Amino acid sequence: MLAVHVVPHDLSRFAESSGDLNPLHLDADYASRSGFGAEVVQGALTVLHALAGLSAEDAAVVRRVRARFHAAVYSAQAYALDVRRAENGSVRLELSDGGQPIATVDVELGDTGGPVVGAVRVGSGERRRQAADRAPAELHTGQCLPISYRSDPGDFADLLGRIGSGVREEVARLLGWASYLAGMEVPGRQSLISSLTVEFDPAATGDGSIQVAAVDERRDLVRFDGALPGLGRAELAVVARAVPAEPDAHVLAAALAGQDVDLEGRVAVLTGGSRGFGAAFAAALALRGAHVYVTHRRDPGFPPDLLAGLGTAAGRVHAVRSDAADPAECARPIPPSAPGCASTCSRRRAGWTSWCSTRSRASSRWCRGRTPPIVPPST
Repeated sequence: MLAVHVVPHDLSRFAESSGDLNPLHLDADYASRSGFGAEVVQGALTVLHALAGLSAEDAAVVRRVRARFHAAVYSAQAYALDVRRAENGSVRLELSDGGQPIATVDVELGDTGGPVVGAVRVGSGERRRQAADRAPAELHTGQCLPISYRSDPGDFADLLGRIGSGVREEVARLLGWASYLAGMEVPGRQSLISSLTVEFDPAATGDGSIQVAAVDERRDLVRFDGALPGLGRAELAVVARAVPAEPDAHVLAAALAGQDVDLEGRVAVLTGGSRGFGAAFAAALALRGAHVYVTHRRDPGFPPDLLAGLGTAAGRVHAVRSDAADPAECARPIPPSAPGCASTCSRRRAGWTSWCSTRSRASSRWCRGRTPPIVPPST
């Protein structure tokens, strides 16, 4: 089992090389409001890191790559990479986090010899600097969209060297183009790649335009394909994710005030409370007088801007680094010395977390999305 670790600088370096300047990958404020809580690693960059797990012999003859994404990837976090060779000679790379699948990359090998592919230019303009914002409803099957793009040899050389990947740079250039198509063109700003396939083919022809293959408005899914002359072809399935309105902790606190529950001095433990609606709900509980413990795996443990708006209630929000899907961590109680917590509270809390840890991993995942009951320190 190998380890994959994407450093934050990789995201900006890949963005500069590929032209994929989608704010989900580069803008911390935008990403924090997106529901992901932090900048998400580009799907194509995730694939490049996975390809670094190939042997030097295999990396040199990568011909076709198909990737499916099951969850978001974040920088400054380690992931496990499993490399398996099939009987037909292809290679499967599986990226996981704590046993949970993150991405599956299938690699076909073949003769990719030949000279380095030179500069490629398509379209009459320059690459976008601002991402488009196309809703699936604006697209239709069979629609052809002209694209302006440039790809130069050497664009990805430094990044491949840092990652330690031996794949031909042309493969990285193809992945960069695919990332640009999704993140900047279709659907653009709201895009999230579900799957992508690239095939290196120096004989590929075309003008760089992309063809919409299917539109599923119910699932906000768009499938499209295209060819980059001299480099190859790409097929993508992209979801147009909705960006939810920012929840207001003070509005939620007012709603809690109408409930027949006195929260003053009570203790609450929230999993999934470090960002998005979960963070707003944690803040609302603190505003109503509860001591709130929020588990998190990534920094920051709680949004600083949200914390700053809580006044004195900010002192009742406590971020605890922990993985609620890990039975060993789930079994650890909150220390009795923690603010607002007595020893009896700790035992009650340990009882809840022990329930989580004694179930199967599937139950632990189910447990992660739930909020345990609010427990008064005196009971």
